[in-house]
Amino acid sequence: MKKYLKIILFGTLIWLICFIIGMLVWSLHESQFMLFKSIMVVSSTLVGILFIYFYFKRINDDYLHEGLLIGIVWFIVNIILDLLVLVLLLKSPLVEYLISPGIGYLNIPIICTGMGYILDRKTEGR
Repeated sequence: MKKYLKIILFGTLIWLICFIIGMLVWSLHESQFMLFKSIMVVSSTLVGILFIYFYFKRINDDYLHEGLLIGIVWFIVNIILDLLVLVLLLKSPLVEYLISPGIGYLNIPIICTGMGYILDRKTEGR
């Protein structure tokens, strides 16, 4: 149970850190949208990779399974928090949300699973 709470906590922290970054650069959203998007993609990738590192630091085997697990859970956590905050509270149109950040969140399970796969392959030769 402790493991799953940690996974959910990490997913929530990833979302929160990226949300704060988004708020800090929000003024670019209207005037320089592509710069805003680029900052968000780069910062979310960096934050995600850091938390993948923190998670895998304590894992000793079955990396592919663990990567898939955290990828799916973090994806769900980020979607739920976005729907609650961006769509329900901040009234962002649902279709707009699904087209832009929603699709982008598919990177979460892709990167996490990819990292797990790489670690599995690397440790097979031990």
